[in-house]
Amino acid sequence: MKTIYIDGLGLVEGHFSGVGQYILGILRGIDEILEEAKYAGKPMPEVRVIVPYNTVPRFREFAFKNIGCKPFPLSFRLMAALWHRGKLPPIDLWCGRGTYIFPRFVDMPLAFSKSAALVIFDLSYELYRQYSDEGNAVFLSKSVKRSVKNANKVIAISKNAKKEIVDFYKLDPANVLVATPATDPRLFYRRSQKEIDDVKKRYGIDGDYILSLSNLEPRKNLAALVDAYCRLPKKLTKDTALLLVGVSGWKTEELFNKIVKRVEEGHNIIRPSHYVSDADKPAIISGAKMLVYPSLSKPWHAVYRS
Repeated sequence: MKTIYIDGLGLVEGHFSGVGQYILGILRGIDEILEEAKYAGKPMPEVRVIVPYNTVPRFREFAFKNIGCKPFPLSFRLMAALWHRGKLPPIDLWCGRGTYIFPRFVDMPLAFSKSAALVIFDLSYELYRQYSDEGNAVFLSKSVKRSVKNANKVIAISKNAKKEIVDFYKLDPANVLVATPATDPRLFYRRSQKEIDDVKKRYGIDGDYILSLSNLEPRKNLAALVDAYCRLPKKLTKDTALLLVGVSGWKTEELFNKIVKRVEEGHNIIRPSHYVSDADKPAIISGAKMLVYPSLSKPWHAVYRS
């Protein structure tokens, strides 16, 4: 049985984004399937995640039972730079023949193996380019078009994303699959008040709050969220802050200037005192009065908690 290789750059990079979370979820699901097959005595493919040699300790932190890593003989910084510039050598010359899956929009060069699947999360770099980092948009616009031609299957994360991908790249709908992200109930469940209080104290968060959890970038529409929050009655916002959790992305100067101005005007807008770890996010979410995600590439929506 052939080996399945999965690009793991998005899993071991320092900034663990939604793409990284999706890759981790897929790998944990595969790991469980392999575990069940092992106990049932069924034949199992060998699954290996390709990571730069200096990120192997980071990979091992995930403690997969049935998925190993294939260290690539380049540092993360060099491997990512060569990939982004289209200068990476064919990776199967090092890893060997197998079936390759690329879960970050763009594939890697292959000499004699096949690209089985490519994950495209959205087409914001084409359809919402004004909200994207221009350099990244140029890279994706060129590279995704080429990668789609090489892949046997394309994976989208929603039916709407599939429709956009099929329409934009003129693909056969049968070759575009939908694998939606999902939360793991073993991790994301209602946490105790003590755990919530401990985490709030750890990040310098006082009182009640409305939570926004996303990268800080124009496409997330946080400037409009800040304006909407500031129009709420003062008797409400006095005791309920707007908590913005997420790392800085691109084109954030206008947003930060707006936040500073609103805070100087007396509005209760806060950010955690430092980076919020994945382990603490369930408690941060559990403590929120409302979770708001006003991304411009998706409909406005909010999740209320009684």
